Amino acid sequence: MNHYKKLVSNSIILVIGNMGSKLVAFVLVPLYTHFLTATEFGFLDIILTTNQLLIPFTSLSIAEAAFRFAIDDKSQKNLTNIFSNSLFVSAIGCLLLILLFPILQVLNIFMLYIYVIVVLTVFQMLCSRFLKAIGNMTAFAINGIIMALSLAISNIILLIGFDLGVRGYLFSVIISTIIALIHLVFAGKLYKYVSLKEITPKIQKEMLAYSLPLIPNAFAWWINNAADRYLLFFFLGSAATGIYAVANQMPSIIKTFSSVFSQSWQISAIEEYDSKERGEFYTTVFSAFSQGLFVLISVIIITLMVYSNFIAASFATFWRYTPFLLVGVMYSSFSAFLGTIYLAIKKTKNILWTTLLGSVINIGINIYLIPRVGINGAAVATMVSFLIVWVVRHYDVKKYLWYKLDSKNIIFSHIVLFLQIAVVYLLDGVAMYFCLGLALVAMVLANFELVVVVKSKFLGRK
Repeated sequence: MNHYKKLVSNSIILVIGNMGSKLVAFVLVPLYTHFLTATEFGFLDIILTTNQLLIPFTSLSIAEAAFRFAIDDKSQKNLTNIFSNSLFVSAIGCLLLILLFPILQVLNIFMLYIYVIVVLTVFQMLCSRFLKAIGNMTAFAINGIIMALSLAISNIILLIGFDLGVRGYLFSVIISTIIALIHLVFAGKLYKYVSLKEITPKIQKEMLAYSLPLIPNAFAWWINNAADRYLLFFFLGSAATGIYAVANQMPSIIKTFSSVFSQSWQISAIEEYDSKERGEFYTTVFSAFSQGLFVLISVIIITLMVYSNFIAASFATFWRYTPFLLVGVMYSSFSAFLGTIYLAIKKTKNILWTTLLGSVINIGINIYLIPRVGINGAAVATMVSFLIVWVVRHYDVKKYLWYKLDSKNIIFSHIVLFLQIAVVYLLDGVAMYFCLGLALVAMVLANFELVVVVKSKFLGRK
């Protein structure tokens, strides 16, 4: 299998394994908006955002090290050593978090739920990353489906049947994560890779040397993605945060798609780094990736206006904030693509400083714009900060390897995309949908090369 086909194959499997939960969340948003108030939904979003902050600190990002080290272990002689030590480090991190519980409990009445979700997620992420690294993609994909279905069923039962509100949603997350973790352990037979005899400080030091620099990067990336929630909460209250959370549902689908692709891309980028054709490979993949995102966002903007009719009245203005968030996620995806190249060339410090740059800009713009223009200030801050990270990384990466950016296509696609956004704000009814449709046709025609590239390179057809 050539490197293009392998990238497609891995991406398809990872999409199945990762997209389920996001699609379920997207489909159930009308349910959430009818059974949760905007204030409750905003408070829930703050809780889940806090979880994302605690996970890398608790796990010490050891799951990323387990993934990287397991891929390098071509002979598979040291997999037990890698997994056992990763479990040990994760357990120590979770224990330290638990010891802080009495102190942090006073900050949030839902802190117990936060702790349980964080601990379960730490081990679920480690097991899933390890399964991918050792090539057990089938178990990984099925696990994503199981987690998504269990989340949907438990949400329906606890929100509709028992009307438990925020607690019902958090219980659903706990239940689905437990079920997913049990499946990973037994379907992937991960217990075979556990041995107390293999736990040694030497391998722990090697793995932590790789993972620890990723923690501040994860924190900085979290700021880029989540700090706006806290600033909205501070300036405008939890109701505004709730509307913003709904506005983020469609962008979160693209974010998950991009994350899934990045996981597959990381494998290919590392494997192809020593190849003489790496520049051409990186150029071709980014071209297909960027063109695909432009077309996808163009489609989603039309879908957004249809979808807004199914959302409860208290959240009705959410669509006003989604367009800039969609563009921001696109820039975030471009940045993550280049971040993966940094991992392949082992320049993790470059990941850190470029992400920190975006974080500082993000916070600054948020503080300036939110009091002046409201919720859209947060959306614009996200878009601008990720744009800057992408541009900076583009020029920085070119110092280490050659790859080419199709500037003409990027510029034209931007023009069409922002024309669509203007239509959303300026028109309504039939005229709006007609103009959005014309823009979509223009976007597809501008990026029709994507079809040719996919057929010839990724599918091996003429």
